Amino acid sequence: MMTPAPMAPGTKSFAESRSRLSREGGDGFSGRPGLPPLVIIGLGILVFALRLAAPSNLLDQDQERPASYVLDVVQNGHWICQRDFLGQITSKPPLWTWCSALATLACGRISEFTLYLPGALAALGSALLVYFGGRRVLACELHYSGP
Repeated sequence: MMTPAPMAPGTKSFAESRSRLSREGGDGFSGRPGLPPLVIIGLGILVFALRLAAPSNLLDQDQERPASYVLDVVQNGHWICQRDFLGQITSKPPLWTWCSALATLACGRISEFTLYLPGALAALGSALLVYFGGRRVLACELHYSGP
């Protein structure tokens, strides 16, 4: 059986440091447990604001069709089966349309903000999910004291 190499006085092993962070409820990010999610949310808001400030690309890449689906929901009440500006039935799943329509109804009018909000919230939710999932998985891996 091998013995571990002696450590310098006053230093802690990685496992001891991680165990201390786990006991204190922190995650090692500046000693503040709530800071990383706030940074992720702040960056998400910044990127969304930059997107809204950029020139519109609503007419590029076939983006007018999803916008017309939202208009069909808001103006005509077609929540189940939407039609585009040509009268063709929707070719997209309706969840994004429903979320944009709800944002449009809440704001009182359709805008780029209400059209892009569901995608921004989905991206932000995915980033937070990756953060919390990764934090949980890595904490389990670091506490494993295998053979």
